[in-house]
Amino acid sequence: MSDPRLTPANGRVAAVHLRDRVKADIYVDGTPMRVCVPLADLLCAPLGARDRQLLLGEDVTCYEQHDGWAFVQSAKDGYVGYLPVTELTPQDADDTPTTGLSRAPHMSIPKRTSKHMNLAASAMAAG
Repeated sequence: MSDPRLTPANGRVAAVHLRDRVKADIYVDGTPMRVCVPLADLLCAPLGARDRQLLLGEDVTCYEQHDGWAFVQSAKDGYVGYLPVTELTPQDADDTPTTGLSRAPHMSIPKRTSKHMNLAASAMAAG
């Protein structure tokens, strides 16, 4: 028997590639989604115990959304479980919260002109 923590099947729904191996009401390909909260608990059942945690921006495949819960499989380690649907966003959505910081500095240094040099020299002479 395969590890249920790594098997995308919950009785109601299962991944298409498991059609001949597990019993489910329907078999689906799943929908690519992304975690949109800083830290998401991957639960063994809705309102159940935490099995894993997922971080902001991690990719998952969502196999089912039912009663406010999403049944997902983590792309990172293959674990399956439940997250509130509010903690997911489509992978193609560009609504990941940002800090406003950029990876490279964007500094703008004013160009010095002879006028600036003359003003600086005058200030030093006067001071």
